[in-house]
Amino acid sequence: MSTSPLLEELGRRVRELRRERGMTQHDLADASGVSLRFLGQIESGDGNVSLSRLAEVARGLSVSVVALLGGASPAEEPALALARELLAQRTPA
Repeated sequence: MSTSPLLEELGRRVRELRRERGMTQHDLADASGVSLRFLGQIESGDGNVSLSRLAEVARGLSVSVVALLGGASPAEEPALALARELLAQRTPA
C-alpha cells in the first residue's frame, strides 16, 4: 500500500514521542483507547487517522494534537502545515 508523506510524518512523530516517553505500542494503546492494530497502522503511515482518533493518541502521549503535527516545516509538507493551522484553531489551549 502506498502511503502519503503526511501520514508517514505523522506516524514517525507518534513513534518518536512514544519512544521518548518509554512507552510500548501496547502502553500507548491502553492510554489512548486506540486499538493496538490501528496504532501500528498509524505509526507505519498506513492508518488514515481521523481528528478524534488523533486527539485520543495525543491524550495518550500527554501532548497536544498540534504537537503531534510539529515535525515538518511548511516547506517540507504543505498539507501538514495546513492541518497544523486548522488544528491550532480547533484545539483548546
